Amino acid sequence: MDSKSTASFRRFAVLLAAGAFASVFAAVGAEGERLPRENLLVYRTADGEVRPVESEQDWLARRAEIVRGMETVMGSLAGDE
Repeated sequence: MDSKSTASFRRFAVLLAAGAFASVFAAVGAEGERLPRENLLVYRTADGEVRPVESEQDWLARRAEIVRGMETVMGSLAGDE
């Protein structure tokens, strides 16, 4: 590779990495502050309020948020495809 090709490749690699990091942080930023990892029994309501889990529906909302965060980092879970 000549120096011009090497520079273009480096520029591409930096932009690709920046895009990957931006997508991860955008997922967190879209919902506001990240919920605490050590307390799984709080969830975020549709209007963004953080509340304690008090019902099965609350837990399903919290679980969905946990799975979304995990899939942002690891990719989609295998399932009924």
